[in-house]
Amino acid sequence: GGRISGDHKYGVVIYPFIRFPVMAILDEMDEEFGASIRLLFDKSSQHYMKTDVIKLLLVYMVKLLL
Repeated sequence: GGRISGDHKYGVVIYPFIRFPVMAILDEMDEEFGASIRLLFDKSSQHYMKTDVIKLLLVYMVKLLL
């Protein structure tokens, strides 16, 4: 489940868990840089999960996107 973010041209907010939103922002390729995806999560997420679990979740999400 997720929704399109109105703040960015190519941005979505994904909710892998109820209180853990992850924003994915696609930066298009241009003359200087290749395409990239930024994954951002809320500062309060450390209260819900340990940092190493957050990293594993983000790695898993990226593998699903590829």
